[in-house]
Amino acid sequence: MIAASPCMMEAACLRHRPGRPIDRRRIAPYAGVYNCDVAMHNSAMEMIESRTILDARRHGRPPAPAMQRFAAQAPVHPGDAVPVLTRNGQHALWLRNIHAPDQPALERLFARLTPTEIRRRFLHSLSELPPGAMQRLCAPDGTLEQAWVIASAAQAGMGELHGVGRMFLDTASAGAEFALLVERAEAGQGYGRLLLQSLMQAARHDGMHELWSHVAHDNAAMLHLARAQGGELARVPGDPGVVRVRIPL
Repeated sequence: MIAASPCMMEAACLRHRPGRPIDRRRIAPYAGVYNCDVAMHNSAMEMIESRTILDARRHGRPPAPAMQRFAAQAPVHPGDAVPVLTRNGQHALWLRNIHAPDQPALERLFARLTPTEIRRRFLHSLSELPPGAMQRLCAPDGTLEQAWVIASAAQAGMGELHGVGRMFLDTASAGAEFALLVERAEAGQGYGRLLLQSLMQAARHDGMHELWSHVAHDNAAMLHLARAQGGELARVPGDPGVVRVRIPL
């Protein structure tokens, strides 16, 4: 989502120009440094289930069986905005793709992060962003790079961004690097789970076999989220502070 040094997963992509292939060798070592502080007991899928049941009852029909309610949803495509419920059942935010007009909101999101949050999410201390970084990060190509946001408005360029999920697809290995960020003010609503599940669904749709990421070893919330989605955890040789997360699809 946000990059400010060659040690970030998007660093190679920030230098990418349309029509030129992304150098995967420069990206691979730096995936997944975004983390999300999300309470797992209030998952977004539970919120969606509640909305589904309420909608069914409102229309005078019984809700679908649980297996159907929890069936994988279709990926969010460009231009789509899906309402997201808070844990008390209120509609507050939207899940949608990121777009160029979101740049000011993305800059404000980064500015709201504390130094500790930045260190935990990026495995690196960042104080500023390189010129053009935000513009680049708000314009993924939609094919090899895809990004979703948790936003306060359905329309791009309006309101604030509170979370970002991003992935880079490698068709040669059939794997995708992923990264997540949910700001602390919106933690505990299940938005991290929703972003990760959206990435997983889209990756499957595009023929990927796995998602993978690098996560700080002390980020229990992100590691728990990955495990809850079937993730496998392994230490990174030579770097005891980092855990490699692999989620089979």
